[in-house]
Amino acid sequence: MTHTPSFPNFIVLADDDADDRQLFCEAVLLLNPSIRLQLLNEGEALITYLKNEQHQLPELIFLDLNMPKLNGFECLEEIRKDKRLSKLPVIIFSTSGQNKDIMESMQKGANLYFIKPTGLLELSQKLKNIFELDFKDYQPKVALNRFVIQDGMN
Repeated sequence: MTHTPSFPNFIVLADDDADDRQLFCEAVLLLNPSIRLQLLNEGEALITYLKNEQHQLPELIFLDLNMPKLNGFECLEEIRKDKRLSKLPVIIFSTSGQNKDIMESMQKGANLYFIKPTGLLELSQKLKNIFELDFKDYQPKVALNRFVIQDGMN
């Protein structure tokens, strides 16, 4: 059976940068205004939100690395060790293109590493590409050449 691309209905973004959160919202709205977004501005709030069983679990989590209270790596570890959350696709959403950040994200179980583009249209196009992925093919520890999304890739 082939995968039919479909956009997620519900996404969580954890990012402490208000401008990045706003740009992300605008990019998602361009693609599909009916996608529900939950925006969180730090890692501890993300984990609290996800562990609250009253909340619907998202289909995708976009996670910044450099955040207060719990950073992206710490959040990723918390998500992966929680039985209820462990299978959720987590996309690291970072300005860092440093190899050490990419490798640590992969080692800790992220599904993808997405280097933040600066423009709205580029972000929107990259998000469209991500939304259309079949995450069964992008399990943690996927091949490095499929793990990183940046300029000129995917």
